[in-house]
Amino acid sequence: MGENTGSTGSGEALLQNLLSSEAKARLVLLFRRNPGLIDETEGIARRVGKKKESVEADLRDLVEAGLLKEGKIGGITVFSLNGKGDAEVRHAVGSFLMESQGMKPLQ
Repeated sequence: MGENTGSTGSGEALLQNLLSSEAKARLVLLFRRNPGLIDETEGIARRVGKKKESVEADLRDLVEAGLLKEGKIGGITVFSLNGKGDAEVRHAVGSFLMESQGMKPLQ
C-alpha cells in the first residue's frame, strides 16, 4: 500500500477518501461485510444499488488506497478485498481518530 499509512495526516486523508461519497462508503461496507466477495464492476454496482458507471471511479480509488485488489478472471476485471491493505487502512484511520481525540495510538 505504500505511503498511505505512515502518519496522522495520511490517516485523515484515508478517512476523507473512504467517506468522500455515499457510494464509496457503501462499497467499503460491502467488501468488509463480505471479505470473500470477488465480483465485476456491474455486479458490485447492483449490490450497492448504483449504476456501473457511478462506481467505477470509486472502485479505482479504493484499489489505489489499498483497500481493494483488482484482478482478472477469464479476461473480466474483478475486485476483491485486499486483507493486508484493509488492515493497514484500518490501523492508519484508527490511529488518526485516536490522536484526534488526544489519545495515544495503538502500536
